[in-house]
Amino acid sequence: APARPLDGPVPISTQGAPARPLDGPVPPGPPLPPSAPVMLHPWEEQFSHLQAWPQIDVFFQGYLRAMIQYGFITMFVASFPLGPLFALTHTLFIIRFDAIKLVCTMRRPPAFRADGIGIWQTVMDLVGLAGVVTNGLVIAVTSNYITKWVYAVSYTWDLTGFVNA
Repeated sequence: APARPLDGPVPISTQGAPARPLDGPVPPGPPLPPSAPVMLHPWEEQFSHLQAWPQIDVFFQGYLRAMIQYGFITMFVASFPLGPLFALTHTLFIIRFDAIKLVCTMRRPPAFRADGIGIWQTVMDLVGLAGVVTNGLVIAVTSNYITKWVYAVSYTWDLTGFVNA
């Protein structure tokens, strides 16, 4: 019975390209004759076509994009209540596209331990505080609440004589 392609190493020439030498150290075993093609596993050949993980801080762009989105949502949710729904939809698409990019075009990123998200936690706290203040001001400026409260404190608590203008 013919061997299936995943049963073991296959020469590159069976995949439509000429065989090429193996990158890296030679595996243990009997020495190969100089003219013998080196057999690579399919995953070894696919690995050579993937991009290396970028050496720059790739997480900065992701955190920056998330902070900008978080800022707009928290600061202007009173003005546009459907904003969080649109942000959620956008985030789900971005997660899916990033997953496809990482799985199909890049090598596995190097793992490293982190204690947290660093300075981004402070940025989130400040943006959350700014969001509370901004939403309070938006509601105060666009409603009659402050006008009614000032009238009630100044004249009468039952708002007799107050005109909604």
